[in-house]
Amino acid sequence: MSNLKHGMRYTRLYNIWQCMLGRCKDKKRKNYGQNGIKVCEEWHIFEKFEEWAIKAGYKDNLSIDRKNNNEGYNPENCKWSTEIEQANNKRNNKIITINGESKTIHDWCRYYNINYSTVIRRIKIEGLTENEAITKLLHPGRTKLYTINGITKSLLQWSKAFNIPYKTLSNRVNRGIPIELALKEKGRIYG
Repeated sequence: MSNLKHGMRYTRLYNIWQCMLGRCKDKKRKNYGQNGIKVCEEWHIFEKFEEWAIKAGYKDNLSIDRKNNNEGYNPENCKWSTEIEQANNKRNNKIITINGESKTIHDWCRYYNINYSTVIRRIKIEGLTENEAITKLLHPGRTKLYTINGITKSLLQWSKAFNIPYKTLSNRVNRGIPIELALKEKGRIYG
């Protein structure tokens, strides 16, 4: 397509479009061309792809992401995602459920503020399950987890969840107040 027609040849969006087409044409690319992933006919025209991109919320810090990795590139199956969202939508991600909530190991590490490589070491070397590796307190001085009504969170997460300043909650717990009581304020129980 001529650069004179749309004037977008040297833009990030045009590059995304070209790369998407290239991945799907390349029969050597295991998760794309080799796997039969195709770009819908409509998107073979840059202006049609650009129109969808703008309507779908394209921004320079986002990348195109297929909702279902077994389907091709089309308006119903694509969205714009952050780097973290994109990483969470990989075929090889392992989903872990803790307290009825499902996330990838990376997401749980961010949630509990623990190092991903530490969790992987706990699984591979120490033989823990994914859930144990993520939630079990193995090293003194690390983030302590508190369980209330079957839900496990760090003190920081409890403070955020119930809108109590972390320092206030931490001071209460450090004074020996049980977490359930520390979450009370002016007769109100958080939770």
